Amino acid sequence: MNISRFRSEPDYWDQKLANYLHDPPDKALRIPGHEERSRELLEALGGLPSPDKNCYQRADQIAAGMDRTQLPGYSPDETKNGAVDFLRAPVLTHPVSRQDSIILKLGQVPSADDISEDIRRIVLEDIDGHSGRPGLSDRFQNDRAAFAPARFHYVHHVLRERLASHNVAGLGGVWHRIPADTRIPDHSIWQHCALVSALSSCFQLSDQKKASLLVFNITPVQDFIGRARKLRDFWTGSLILSWLAFEGIRYIVYTLGSDHILYPSLIGQPLVNWLLGEECGLTCLKEAESTRDSAGVASFPNKFVCLVPTGQEGKTAEAIGAAIRRAWLDLGQETLSHIETVVGRKDAYLKEQFDRQMASYWEFHWAACPLLDDASRDTVQVLLHKAIWQGPLDFIEASKELPHAAKGEGAFYGVTHALVQGHMAAGKIRRNDCRREEPGIKCNLHGDIESLRFSWKDGDDQNPRPANDPFWSAFKKAWHATSDFKTSERLSAVAMVKRLAYRVAAPDHPLGLFFRQSEGFPSSTEMALVDWLDRVEQGGLNRDLSRDWRKKLAQYLHETESERRESEESNEITEIGSGERTLCKRVVEAMSKAGDPVLDEDRYYAILLMDGDHMGRLVNGETLASTWRTALHPGLAERLGAVTFEERYRVFWEKMMNRQRVLAPAVHAAISEALGDFALWSVPLIIKKLGGQLIYAGGDDICAVLPASTALQAAREIAEAYSLGFIFLDDAGHATAVSGAWEPAPGRLALHLGQGEAISISAGILIAHHKKPLSAAMRRAHELLDQAKKKGGRNGLALELEKRAGGGRTFMAQWNEPPFEGLQLEQTGSPRGQGSLLDCFNAVGVATGSPGKRSMSVSLAYRLDQLRPGLEAIISHAPQELARFLAKQIERSRTDGDRAVQDSVAQQVAALIARKHYGTKALELDTNSLIIAKFIGTRQGKRPNTGQEASHDFGTAVDSH
Repeated sequence: MNISRFRSEPDYWDQKLANYLHDPPDKALRIPGHEERSRELLEALGGLPSPDKNCYQRADQIAAGMDRTQLPGYSPDETKNGAVDFLRAPVLTHPVSRQDSIILKLGQVPSADDISEDIRRIVLEDIDGHSGRPGLSDRFQNDRAAFAPARFHYVHHVLRERLASHNVAGLGGVWHRIPADTRIPDHSIWQHCALVSALSSCFQLSDQKKASLLVFNITPVQDFIGRARKLRDFWTGSLILSWLAFEGIRYIVYTLGSDHILYPSLIGQPLVNWLLGEECGLTCLKEAESTRDSAGVASFPNKFVCLVPTGQEGKTAEAIGAAIRRAWLDLGQETLSHIETVVGRKDAYLKEQFDRQMASYWEFHWAACPLLDDASRDTVQVLLHKAIWQGPLDFIEASKELPHAAKGEGAFYGVTHALVQGHMAAGKIRRNDCRREEPGIKCNLHGDIESLRFSWKDGDDQNPRPANDPFWSAFKKAWHATSDFKTSERLSAVAMVKRLAYRVAAPDHPLGLFFRQSEGFPSSTEMALVDWLDRVEQGGLNRDLSRDWRKKLAQYLHETESERRESEESNEITEIGSGERTLCKRVVEAMSKAGDPVLDEDRYYAILLMDGDHMGRLVNGETLASTWRTALHPGLAERLGAVTFEERYRVFWEKMMNRQRVLAPAVHAAISEALGDFALWSVPLIIKKLGGQLIYAGGDDICAVLPASTALQAAREIAEAYSLGFIFLDDAGHATAVSGAWEPAPGRLALHLGQGEAISISAGILIAHHKKPLSAAMRRAHELLDQAKKKGGRNGLALELEKRAGGGRTFMAQWNEPPFEGLQLEQTGSPRGQGSLLDCFNAVGVATGSPGKRSMSVSLAYRLDQLRPGLEAIISHAPQELARFLAKQIERSRTDGDRAVQDSVAQQVAALIARKHYGTKALELDTNSLIIAKFIGTRQGKRPNTGQEASHDFGTAVDSH
């Protein structure tokens, strides 16, 4: 007997699935007969009844938004015909980007009947089993209540994967993007069908027969994640927050279905795949996580958006909060039980602390709004900025002369979303802090919460030193992973949950998915040493060491660092025995003899934070770069503009064709899925190939740690990937940008956000010493990200090198920012052919720091600061002479250098040090960038070639023309 936590009403799930399949997946391949093919597919799924048009028609119209009613349908008269034959003109357009569409190079496509038969055959195999392999129905024999939700989620999450992997009709990865409407092929049939099923279910469950948008938010975020001593604390805190968001989403999946979650996209999410694998028998989803680069990464943001029945918003929000709180308290109870087992006793005050601190930590915020319609026009004009409602209202007004004018909830979807998000933002300004002031000795990480202790007895010292604290001395004596705690460290219940989660979460707990390799999570010391450790491995000097030799060597070097402070513990990273210490010493000595000792620059690592610019405005539809011309099928757009086309449509589209595409529900779903594809696939691939460790990637919000040598490269590649349109991920895990004409193959055709004036991502990078307190380092990295967004004008980065002695030096630039025109520089040249400031930065790094390629004296980079009065005079009165002056200085410091190379370096140095001050037109002199570039260039010059750097070329588009 299976126990299911899904809504125990099989008729609900069966009707939902019927509404979902009102259009079959292959509708775009042949529109005539698609309703019959839908009925046949429902029959293959177990004899489900055909959908009732009265149940789904209104939802279908809302899901389509304003996309379809203003487009003519099929007519034998070419002056009125709006139909597009996808097989004759297979084009996909982008819902967000201004860039061109892609043309699919299809081979011989089977007939519609053969394609439909192939789909049914795959479905029958998966549902009923095949060749001795049990099917989904076998798992849920005689349990229709459990089988019905499993079957629905199979269709929504698995079927597209199966069609792509079987390369049905030769479409391969296109099955992930197969359009809902061939006339406007910028969103998929899956997104449209999911919206129809979710809206239909809301109408069914609502007494008012309406659907509402609900936004739910968990806080505090940085207070929880950022209070960390070890990188693993930070990673674990991110995972726990992501998991708590999942627990709220899980409630919606159980009670309504995964189709009700609009943001973030649940397609490909590791925890959702785990859930559906465990409870719905969709084992292919669960198995896929074992090889995913993103399987151990926090991928859910702390906010999600869903569709719920109108009238049930408050009840639903309370239930979401209760589900999250219950999961959190259960983890706390498991942690407390684990601690009690370790110390061999239970204590009343210890339990009271856990109950008090865990119960009062999280705050939940929510806002909801029914989908607005024409009756709300005056209200939204008062409450919202004109930029939000102007486009939709103009479109509605202009469409009045057409047979089916734009109206209803679909036309006002973007306005509804903006209103509910604005209400949420306003509500979060008022903090409802329910935490009482805590007594006693405070936690080392959460300084406002009492550290754990046993109950006091008469005469007990109520302010003991850490070594004499009864609880902590007992716990640490019995705790075997000595590297988990400093001798002086005392933590609260909240901090202990973060520190011990990797040991407490059972394999069948959702967090168990992440903690399979928690012991291998790098420390800041190990991350700083990545390049040096790679060189150890390249030389084969790790042969006699254990499997976790990198940690052992990092621990040895941490212990023997010349500037070690007494407050820093010897077991900071891992435990190391005397025999292992001897072996590590031999390796270090051998590397020194080979001319490669551990130098000061080898003890620095990088924290990379990235965040999408103007994301709120994008998801509200304000900054969509797509126009109706770029969203429509190009053949149809040309036809609508012909003077011979039916006048009322031609006149309407003359007004609208070059205007911004309006945010429809399916476009919102496409944005959500694009952010998911970016975070779950592209970002992990880039971080992994560059030797880093991804901590979280929740849509456009990214945190990773990397070697100092690769952090800037990672940031640039991620920024480039963010602005790509279409991405192909093959079955081998390689990713390539797609443009122009493309021949489909098995895999996944995915979206990123594409190009647009307001579509960009910013970065903050801190290069810090491995012994800098992590919480302070993370705070500074966030400050740098804020600087990149506010002071730097977004679409770029703020990079700081913080040396242990001498303070920080900061360099800011936008991704493609050119040198100041007044310098009158020649073409600076670059591997990317752009000649941007970042290209100059990289070139100066090679010229000053790379062994064998050095063409500028290292000391000159420092000495230029002493020439500041003269340099400032030049850039004030004759900036065009700066490069010539610098060339003379470089020539004097390196008389053996190539003159042409030195002249080129002088141009690049001039571009870096003479910069426009952000916000003004004034030039200012800044030599900090040279010191930072030299440091990174030195690290890059010693980085061994691992063979991975070119394995995922997101920057090179595939164009088969």
